[in-house]
Amino acid sequence: MRGTHTSTNTGDAAAKILTAAFNLTLEIHGNFYGAGGAGGTSSSVSGTDGGDALSINSGRVTVDIQPSGRIWGGGGGGEFGADGSQGSAGTCQKRYNCNCL
Repeated sequence: MRGTHTSTNTGDAAAKILTAAFNLTLEIHGNFYGAGGAGGTSSSVSGTDGGDALSINSGRVTVDIQPSGRIWGGGGGGEFGADGSQGSAGTCQKRYNCNCL
């Protein structure tokens, strides 16, 4: 499998093998990206799970990832949080003199 395969929905893998397959070898030369999960909100603070990059609905399948191949599952969405504090005012100044040759 070559090229770039992406998913924008965490319920759908970027690539799927849906039929029964026996003694199948998939050579992965491309990039596969699962969808990232949504971040939390004020009404549902927990983020959601990321999606799969590759889904195989069969046994006896060998996945051979070639040196140029990459498979990345989608990362989970982050927890909802509050804004940070304003912080305090301050002065940050340092002067350096350099005699360069």
